Formats: sequence, structure tokens, C-alpha cells
Amino acid sequence: LGFVGTQKYREDVTTLDVGDFLFVFSDGVTEAMNSAHIQYDESRLEPLLLSLRDKSAQEIVNAVGDAVRKHAAGYPQNDDITMLCMKRLK
Repeated sequence: LGFVGTQKYREDVTTLDVGDFLFVFSDGVTEAMNSAHIQYDESRLEPLLLSLRDKSAQEIVNAVGDAVRKHAAGYPQNDDITMLCMKRLK
């Protein structure tokens, strides 16, 4: 997570129900490009995450990483790719 000293932030509380997950990622995930300079972007990430809702947190991170690598198809990475997934089990 990155914070900007001049930015105003608000605090909020949410509850995850059993089976819900929180997926946090850096912009390197959605901005990963292929040789045609097409970014992976949220339009690919969101449906993938929805399809993974029954998987473990580790499987979700692995699947997103695999999808981003497949999209990039060996094109050089120009930013960090960071992902964190938490899932409520009980």
C-alpha cells in the first residue's frame, strides 16, 4: 500500500462473510502489457476474480499471476507486480 502525505483518506469498516475474499494488488497487475502494448486491465481481472471465488487465497494469487504472465507473453515487465489475497474461511 502506498500513501501520499497530502491526500485525505477515510476510514471504513466492512465484514467479510464466510467464503468472501479481499484481493489487493499493485497497478503492475492491471498495467502489465503484451507486445502490442495492450494492458491486462480491470476488464480482464474482475471476471477472473469472480470465477475464482471458490478457490483458496493461494490459488487465487497463483491464477491471477498465471493470467498476467500469459497476457504479457514474455514482454518485459515495466512495474512491480504485487498481490495479496485474504479469504474468510470460518
